[in-house]
Amino acid sequence: HVQRLAMWGCSIGDQGASVVMKAIHDHPCLTSLDVRGNSLTSEVAHHIAATLSSPECVLSSLILAGNSLGSLGADQLKGALGQNTSLTFLDISGNNIGDKGICSISEALKANKTLSSLSLG
Repeated sequence: HVQRLAMWGCSIGDQGASVVMKAIHDHPCLTSLDVRGNSLTSEVAHHIAATLSSPECVLSSLILAGNSLGSLGADQLKGALGQNTSLTFLDISGNNIGDKGICSISEALKANKTLSSLSLG
């Protein structure tokens, strides 16, 4: 089984990321996913959130840096991050999440007990 997948800068966009997230949700063996720089927007955030909130999720590292999730995407991730019990590293830097997005992520951190490294830069 594949445990690490690096797809940075592959121009997969929201549609490609949705397919990847569904595959991870259906076959939860991936522990590390790097989809930085793929022009992802808030449109795909609910797919990411669904995967992260699944009890079967084993992702420990998720790199979403250099996309365009914005504050709406960060808000969509909030509930999933609060429920997730496997993620230890999250990089959402360079997503223009702004103050509102940072507030959403900080709210999620109150409930999350496993995330030990977060990059918002």
